[in-house]
Amino acid sequence: MVHIIYMGFIILLVILGFVDAIRSLIFIFLKIRGCSNTTIVVPIKGHNERAEFLLRSAIAKIKWMSPIEKAHLICLDCGMDEETKQICKLICEDYDFIDLYDVNDLKSEIIS
Repeated sequence: MVHIIYMGFIILLVILGFVDAIRSLIFIFLKIRGCSNTTIVVPIKGHNERAEFLLRSAIAKIKWMSPIEKAHLICLDCGMDEETKQICKLICEDYDFIDLYDVNDLKSEIIS
């Protein structure tokens, strides 16, 4: 009985490995040439208890969607309070592909 459960678990891991390999190959072959940057913008306003969750889930999404390509995450300050801004700054320090922008700064950054 234990042998059957063990073999089922091994087969499940092998299937998951094949699915991940196929996903990686699809991303490599279907990549748009000349457009290799992925950018996700997470706007946060006021006092947001879920700010860390939002940013960490966006980080996970970027790592899943673009493991090979260069990715960028923008945490957009739409009027955060100081506590939420401190949380966002701490997360931005942990990852080099995350930047914290104010709404007005982002507008000037896009225009230039």
